[in-house]
Amino acid sequence: MEDLYTLDKDDKPVPAVAKSYEKLEDEKKYVFKLHEDAKWSNGALVTAKNFVYVWQHALNHECAYIMFDVKNTEKTNKGEVPAGQLGVKTVDDYILEIELETAVPYFVSLTVFPTFYPL
Repeated sequence: MEDLYTLDKDDKPVPAVAKSYEKLEDEKKYVFKLHEDAKWSNGALVTAKNFVYVWQHALNHECAYIMFDVKNTEKTNKGEVPAGQLGVKTVDDYILEIELETAVPYFVSLTVFPTFYPL
């Protein structure tokens, strides 16, 4: 199990399933490019859809607060908008796009938490 990024020996985020990311729109949008050879233990490929799935389902758990910087996460958690309006989407199988409510300089560091692991 790996997330988009993991921590190195100095507790700095380094690529894991993601091979890179770009910050766009005043640092309120992140585009993660995934390794195309990342696989589950059964040999199936890990794709951007696996991340969208878990992020949508984590909204109903106590740990959802860690995701409140992602667009519409808090509103979805409160039942005000459907999970489909969450600021997380796939561009293709290996590109994951995340929109934030505001710029969060430490956002990539948040992606190391198990809440963000793919399913």
